[in-house]
Formats: sequence, C-alpha cells, structure tokens
Amino acid sequence: MNTDGITVSMSKGIKANFKLGEHLIEYWGSAYSGKEVLKVDGELIAESRNFKTKSVHEFNIDGKACQLTISVTLFRKLSSTITLECEGELVHSYQLTYGKTRQIAWYLKTIPFLFAGVLGWCFAADILTLLELVIFFCLTFAVSELLMKDQGWIIEEQKPCN
Repeated sequence: MNTDGITVSMSKGIKANFKLGEHLIEYWGSAYSGKEVLKVDGELIAESRNFKTKSVHEFNIDGKACQLTISVTLFRKLSSTITLECEGELVHSYQLTYGKTRQIAWYLKTIPFLFAGVLGWCFAADILTLLELVIFFCLTFAVSELLMKDQGWIIEEQKPCN
C-alpha cells in the first residue's frame, strides 16, 4: 500500500517520507531484521537494529529539535503509528493497520474450491496425471490469491487536535 509518501509491505517494511519545509526526512524500517534507517536530505542521521515495540529517533533540523516515533502494536491488531514532532508540536502522524481492505462476495470465494473439485474428479477419472494435478492446483491457488485478496495495509493520516 502506498499513500502520500508512506509505503508499507510485509516483505519490504515501512518506508516513510516527510516534507518539513524544504527538508526531506526519510525513514525505513524492516519487520524481519529490525533494522531502521533515518535520513534527512539524504544524509544518514541514525541507523540501528530494534526489536522493541517502540522506537524514538531524535535529531535537529535548522536548530529545531525533532523527534520521529514509531510505535507497533502486535497483539490484538497488527498496527503501527509513525509520528513526527518538531519543537514539541505534531507535524505528521500516520496510523498503519493491517486488515480487511475490501469485501468479497461469498459465492466468488467458492470458485477456487469448485475448480479444485473438478481437478480432483479429473485426476480420479485418469484424465490428469499427478504432475498435472499439482501444477493446476498451484495455478488455482496463485490466481485465487491474486484475485481474491481482501487483506492489506490501511494508511490513515492522524490530524492534530488543535
């Protein structure tokens, strides 16, 4: 999912780009290795490994004290919050939540199972070999995962309470 400079992926991690005046703040974090990279205008500010559920990076831009906070909730819901504050004021905040992105009708969800049943019948009737059966099952699974995907990242910008 990609929304306004925020890119989230289970395999590629979280990438966030923030504009602060003429400065570009870039953050990248991996869920697998715990590696975090923070850059301001392409210059490396912080690089670390962190497996905690909260990470705080403090840095200065044009004499202003800024803080980037990443908070992850793992248990009830897989969600993260990325917050950028400068001089104690909220600049940007995003809520990232993994969940249902669309509703798929129940009868469309049955199509892969019906196709698998037809494949099983063809195998039992000696129309398909075992290798062909495995190949068709894999293709059916891959196509159904691509077309019937209803899970994904939901990115919401959090507005300051001013």
